[in-house]
Amino acid sequence: MASVEVKQELFVTAPSKVGLLAQVTEAISGVGVDILAIGAYDKDGMGEFMLITSDNDRAASALGNIIGMKMERKDVIALEVPARPGALAEAAGKLARADINVGWVFGTVADGEHATIVLKVADPVAAAEVLRGS
Repeated sequence: MASVEVKQELFVTAPSKVGLLAQVTEAISGVGVDILAIGAYDKDGMGEFMLITSDNDRAASALGNIIGMKMERKDVIALEVPARPGALAEAAGKLARADINVGWVFGTVADGEHATIVLKVADPVAAAEVLRGS
């Protein structure tokens, strides 16, 4: 594994509507904050976003102006792996052998060589130790 970090994610919900993704991303970019990782979906009429940004405090402040939005901060694992077949399977196997359940996962490949995988687990510190092989 290239690196494992416990990071804080913004978990944001708002009533689903056309343009919600634009509204969220424009609010964040409008304060000069980079989105480092994003996962989003519609669930029962609510837009749910999982965001890791370059400045969660500024992003949260910018998002606070969106009507009906609720926000939580959650600790997650940010795992950087080589962008190759089986890299995520290896990490998932380590977590499974340690009896660590994954609540959600999303990821991105930015440079073609590495993938950043974001995992929500009950105990991010313990999961990071497992993934580091500690």
